[in-house]
Amino acid sequence: MKIRNKMAIALRMARKNLLVSVILFWIGLICFSLFGRMWTEYRNSGRWIAEYQKIQNFDADKMQYLECTRFLTQDYELDNTVIGTMMDELRALDGVSWFGTYQYNGLNFEEFQQESYLSYARAHGSRESDEFLQAGYARTMWIYGDAWDFCKIRMIDGSDIAIPQEDADGNIPVIVGYQFRELLHEGDLLHHENKTYRVVGILASGSRYLINGAHKGSGGCINLDWTLMVGTSPEYYSGSYNNFRESMYFQIEDGSSPDEVENQILNVLDRYKYHGWCESVADMTRKIQQENDEYTQHQRILCVLIVLITICSLGIISLLEIQNSKYAIGVWGLCGISPKETQEILAMRYAVMALLACAVSAVIEGIRAYRRASIGNYGAVVVNLEWKLFYNETVWVVVICAIAVLAVIFLMYRFLLKDKLIMELMAEKEVS
Repeated sequence: MKIRNKMAIALRMARKNLLVSVILFWIGLICFSLFGRMWTEYRNSGRWIAEYQKIQNFDADKMQYLECTRFLTQDYELDNTVIGTMMDELRALDGVSWFGTYQYNGLNFEEFQQESYLSYARAHGSRESDEFLQAGYARTMWIYGDAWDFCKIRMIDGSDIAIPQEDADGNIPVIVGYQFRELLHEGDLLHHENKTYRVVGILASGSRYLINGAHKGSGGCINLDWTLMVGTSPEYYSGSYNNFRESMYFQIEDGSSPDEVENQILNVLDRYKYHGWCESVADMTRKIQQENDEYTQHQRILCVLIVLITICSLGIISLLEIQNSKYAIGVWGLCGISPKETQEILAMRYAVMALLACAVSAVIEGIRAYRRASIGNYGAVVVNLEWKLFYNETVWVVVICAIAVLAVIFLMYRFLLKDKLIMELMAEKEVS
């Protein structure tokens, strides 16, 4: 019998037993989707720490860093002179070879720029950036001191730049994101609250800024394609801030004791009435790695359980359907269809449902991965990494689902659709 004839019989059988076909399809779709999702999350979870460390060229085992997080209460007044003195003391601590700090805040996009800029962002930005800008806001990063080098932001011309607090004319320098390259140019002036900002450069595409400890493998990065970055003005440190957070980073010199450096830092902060704590970045990285290992172990267990559930559920339903199809199988035998051909027809019948479920599952997972990758324009993710994971995830979903389909077909053909079973069904029908 030709393959197309076998397929025609299989499709006719699937159409006749439509309810069973729908049940098989949904079981396959759910199981394949869950398995594909668990598998790709298992693969991708181990990449985040390595990718973030690669982006920042950070090696916790070779370089000793301390992160100190400070919280300022609403009642605490910041004084520029006191802040400057404290920063100088922290830089001069024994055993510290590098010091940097960062903080970030948002300015109202509509006030900071003209309405035409906001319209430009909405017209040219992605769906996600439009959602972010619909309230009239865009991120503005405030970088303090030498922390700019820690961020490693690269300009569109390939150079690195550190933003001074003001230029020779008293204007505050601002660097614009890559997506504004056609609207704003170097030398353009922007005005906001009686201050003048001068565009000093354009960021390279895909530039990003660390937030929430992304250099340690957690948290994330803000993509800067739709942002404005300005140097911190002295006035920014004046006034009160409610639950204002700032993180400082210290690179410890070789041979120095991290504990001694930590005690010095905390003593300085305590003397200036700052509340904060220090923690080794290497320890935090290892802690995150341990949590990641536990997560991947759970993902592996879920993958195995999903495979077992898929095989058992499809096997039971298929076996019951075969038992309920005695009449059709008997008719095939009377028509001269051999037991082997009957096996192939039944295998095709289940393969059609499995392949359809696999295809729909791959499309759903691909759309989900695409949407997650596209949020990098305003979310705390790395766009380049997300797109890399999107391609890998889509390919792996298709591969894993295809393997699952082949496994189901093999099991059906090898164990459930044995010659003995089909021969018994045919013999029973012939006798009746």
